[in-house]
Amino acid sequence: MDPRLDRGCGRWSDGRSADFSTQSLIAHISYFRQQYRPSSLGHTSRRPIQLMKTTLQTHSKRPIFGVASWLLPAAGSLIAYFVINAARARGGFLPGLFEVFASALAITFCAFICGLTAVLRHERFRWLGIIPLLAGLCGFAFYSWIWFH
Repeated sequence: MDPRLDRGCGRWSDGRSADFSTQSLIAHISYFRQQYRPSSLGHTSRRPIQLMKTTLQTHSKRPIFGVASWLLPAAGSLIAYFVINAARARGGFLPGLFEVFASALAITFCAFICGLTAVLRHERFRWLGIIPLLAGLCGFAFYSWIWFH
C-alpha cells in the first residue's frame, strides 16, 4: 500500500481520490496493452523485450582489450624468442638469462593489464580477459616470491 494514501477516506495526500474500482483497473490494463500492440499503420511499437535488447547492446563494449589480452602476450613471446636467440649468439655465462626474465615479466605485465582492463570495462566477451588476468596475477606472485625470498 502506498504511504501517501489516507486509509480513512480513500484519498491521496494531495487530495485526489484513490479509485481502486474494477473499471479503473480494466481501463489501466487496456491502456497498457494498447501501448505494446502493433498499430494499424503496419509498424510495431517497442515492446519491453526490444527495449531490453537495445539497452543491453548499448552497455556492452567491443572486446578490444579482451582480444588484446591474448594477442599482446603472443606477440611479446614471439619478439622475446628473437631477442633471446640474439643474446645467446653473443655467448658468455648463461647467455640470454636476463632477457628471459625481462621478457617474461613484460609479457606477464601486458597480460595482467589487458585482462584487468577487459574485465573492468564490462566488454562484450569479458570472460576472455579472465584467463590472462589470472595468469598475470600468478606471474606477479611468482616473481615477487623470487624477488623477496
